[in-house]
Parts: sequence; structure tokens; C-alpha cells
Amino acid sequence: MWGMPSEHLDLCFPEFRALVDSCRFSDCTHRSEPECGVRAAVESGDVSAERYDSYVKLREELEDTERKWASMKPGSYDKKKRGR
Repeated sequence: MWGMPSEHLDLCFPEFRALVDSCRFSDCTHRSEPECGVRAAVESGDVSAERYDSYVKLREELEDTERKWASMKPGSYDKKKRGR
């Protein structure tokens, strides 16, 4: 998943693909937005709660990585710290 944008993770879950279009918002994260088709399917039992939990965990990890990369500035790595 290296380099995958977090907003595309739902495409890696085949059972989510058909549900994404039923979400109210096109940029739905499937976590807290109202009228989310994915969460509705989890609540009705059409999608496994375990799979949904995996998605949420992976999404959080990807977003955390994106935040870390965004906070890094070019040239911020000090060569002196490497002993050179």
C-alpha cells in the first residue's frame, strides 16, 4: 500500500466498490459522514463488521503516514546527525 492515497483505499475492498456511489458525499471516508452507503451495509449485515474495521484501521494508518510525509520539509534531514 506504499504511496496509495487514503481516499482510494475503499477501492481495495471489493464489497465496498458498489456501495461507494450510494454515499451522500463523493469524498466519504465511511467513518462519520451522514448517509454513508458502506456504513449502512455494515449495519444491515451486508458487509462484514470485521472487514469494515480493517478498512478503518488501514485508512487511519494511511492518513497518519500522509500527515508525516506532509510535515517533512526538503533539506530538513541534517547530515551532521548521520555523523558526516
